[in-house]
Amino acid sequence: MKLATLLTLFATAAIAFTKPEPRPGFDWSGVGQIAVQDRGRIKPLDTFATESLQFITGNRTWKGMSAVEVLFGWLIAYDKEWEYETFIRIDHNGLKQKLGFREEDKYFSPKELEQNQLLAPLVREAMQKEQRKERASDLDKKVLQIQNQRGLLESILTGRAWTMLPNPQGLNKDWFSLSSLGDQNATLPYEEGAGQKLTSAIKLVLSSFMARNASDWNPASAELARVLRFDLAPSAYPEMGKIQREIHYNHLHPFRIAWISYVVAFIALMTFLVTKARPASMVGAGALGFGFLVHAYGFVLRCLIAGRPPVTNMYESVIWVTWGCVLFSLLIWLAYRNATIPTASVVFAIVGLVLADNLPVILDSSINPLEPVLRSNYWLTIHVLTITMS
Repeated sequence: MKLATLLTLFATAAIAFTKPEPRPGFDWSGVGQIAVQDRGRIKPLDTFATESLQFITGNRTWKGMSAVEVLFGWLIAYDKEWEYETFIRIDHNGLKQKLGFREEDKYFSPKELEQNQLLAPLVREAMQKEQRKERASDLDKKVLQIQNQRGLLESILTGRAWTMLPNPQGLNKDWFSLSSLGDQNATLPYEEGAGQKLTSAIKLVLSSFMARNASDWNPASAELARVLRFDLAPSAYPEMGKIQREIHYNHLHPFRIAWISYVVAFIALMTFLVTKARPASMVGAGALGFGFLVHAYGFVLRCLIAGRPPVTNMYESVIWVTWGCVLFSLLIWLAYRNATIPTASVVFAIVGLVLADNLPVILDSSINPLEPVLRSNYWLTIHVLTITMS
């Protein structure tokens, strides 16, 4: 049975829910470890779901639901639970005025945007400007962003974005999406038995999700993850250690822990500078050292996951430069025994990491492949790191 048929079957047979709600007892850790090929690299579904939800809603979770749960909801229960849910974020007041929306509203439903007759002309105008290579206004950029948000949502709903079927030819070859299961013209390079196992696993996942049956979902989702990893193309599947390392990084939030520690360090060090109380100096040094180590740990994790140094975007530059600032301030403190320098540097680190942690639209935290100009140029990479640090 093809994917499109399965989705239609369970969508029509399901109970109609007016609002999406968490599914108690559902274990999302297994499916979160499923590998997905996205934007030039292999990543856990946990990462893909978080990046997708953040891009569309501006949040890493939604109303108590994890990103993975939301993505499965979009794929399986969109018509029943999500079509009228207001979750697509629009921040631009000018665009909201153009579309006839209230400025105080931040989120809008897919149905609202689909039925809005004023959006399509704005999209066409913005795309025409882009094709003519004219300078885009802020309004044009926001219009294109909304179109990209809707496009990503559409690719998730249809299964095109779920590129989770491994290619037997290797990790660097193009993987296959779930939508290919519903394509009559697509021939997947898997043995017949493996294909049947995949279809059976998907059927159980769909039925248990729609029935909100945790006792069926948990073994069904674990079986789907197992089939994808071991039965289709096991030699072309990434090592589980790499997948788990990235999930650990996603949920640890090391840079958040770092800036919170830096805040404690700043308060303690300021207290020491004012009162000269020795205990305050010790607390400040401990908090600063702990924050620095967690900062470094997160930085190393990110480099191991990406397989490269942090030179691709502003987010990576911020975490690299703030780490370097704290490093040199610690060296100066050890050399001159003057707490003023680390107290000042930690303010810079706090500001940088807080911005990186709370402005995902401006500072994109996604891990992407290197640009071609940097991919094989060792000295250019060193140059970028040195210049940003200086």
